[in-house]
Amino acid sequence: MNAAVEAGWPGEAVRSFAVVAYLLSALAMQAEEEAKLARAKLTTTRADIGEAVAAVPSVDHALDEIAGNVGRKYARVAGITSPNERQAGLIGQIRDAIEEMNRATQQCAAMV
Repeated sequence: MNAAVEAGWPGEAVRSFAVVAYLLSALAMQAEEEAKLARAKLTTTRADIGEAVAAVPSVDHALDEIAGNVGRKYARVAGITSPNERQAGLIGQIRDAIEEMNRATQQCAAMV
């Protein structure tokens, strides 16, 4: 408004003032729009953060369940591994016994 009143006065300085006042008014409007956009983005960000914070307990619970399941699977694998290792040892003993019998058979055949 002041710019409009001042523009009514004659003179170069008054016209310059009117231009500056118009530019300042436009800049103020632009700043207000940017502030509204920033406020909207902050509101959205705050909502997103709230959702993320609310999701943390369920994620924590899911990770606990996963860790428990992994522990149980590890125990099962360990339970399977131990008998397999024993079987591998027994198979090795059987192989050694068969080799010994094969040598004995070959010796007997050589003597005959």
